[in-house]
Amino acid sequence: MSENLNQQIEEVNDNINLIESNFNSRLDPIIDTVNQQTAAITELESIAETSAETTKRPLSENKRLADLLNKITEKCIDVEGRQRRQNLRIVGVQEGKEGNKDLRDFAADILKKVFNLDQKPLLDRAHRALRRPSASAPPRQLIVKVQYDLVLDDIMKKIAGNRNLLFEGDKISIFRDYPVEVARRRVLFSETRGILKKIQNLRYGLMYPAILRVTYKQKEHIFTDYKEALVFAQDIENLTDD
Repeated sequence: MSENLNQQIEEVNDNINLIESNFNSRLDPIIDTVNQQTAAITELESIAETSAETTKRPLSENKRLADLLNKITEKCIDVEGRQRRQNLRIVGVQEGKEGNKDLRDFAADILKKVFNLDQKPLLDRAHRALRRPSASAPPRQLIVKVQYDLVLDDIMKKIAGNRNLLFEGDKISIFRDYPVEVARRRVLFSETRGILKKIQNLRYGLMYPAILRVTYKQKEHIFTDYKEALVFAQDIENLTDD
């Protein structure tokens, strides 16, 4: 009986070993697959980290280049503005009205007559805007460079006090010759200035290149962003309306 029992135990052990062997033979490929997938995931994570770093690098470089370009652009605008700081534009003078007279002398005559100056201002140069004249287009603007700062300042004060300028019966306009980008930025403040103009006990001025300074209730406010300036002006307008 003991021998039969031992034999049965051996048979059971053999079966267990057989089952374990079969299980292991089936499990090994699964383990290999899992190991391969784990290695693949690790590799992908490494690639992803490398890609992230590689992506950050050009983004950082692009930002640096954009900042540099912006600085260069602002510097160019500043240089152009300095070159034009003595310039005036005269708008509305008919083509050929100067006749045979030198254009610089003719432009000096305009400024003397329009602003009742004691004498003709000294001009370094004068020319028409570089656009092909056309019968259907408005007359080309006159661009003049005033030699002396004091004379230019006097003219600008007279312009501020009189917007209805006439020269030999023609309505004309005279304004500073700003760089195109500066002129564009200043125009953006037009709506805000229109609102501020209606508010009592408020002073404002648009400084070069495009900086709005507002003094209200003895407090000064400076704006370089036209949107922020507009919100500020609208808030004050609403308060004064109430």
